[in-house]
Amino acid sequence: MLRSGDVLGPYHLVRPLGRGAFGDVWLAERPNVVPVLEAEIYDGRIVIASEFVAGGSLEEWLRRHGGRAPSFEVAFGMMRGILPASATSG
Repeated sequence: MLRSGDVLGPYHLVRPLGRGAFGDVWLAERPNVVPVLEAEIYDGRIVIASEFVAGGSLEEWLRRHGGRAPSFEVAFGMMRGILPASATSG
């Protein structure tokens, strides 16, 4: 039985949304992966459109925290999310 907080493959289950004829429907997150909606060249410029992610960039987050994570646990948690995404991007 799946529960909120469980990990299923690359997905972190947030909460159940409902049940259909073929199974359960969940709201899930895939950490640190922003889907690319389109990548094209327009007028000689590369344009990459992706989903909007609230909260700013990693650079802005670090600036707000004095250039470093507030604790080892926070830094470890961030790297745990970033590394799997970067390993599959190549």
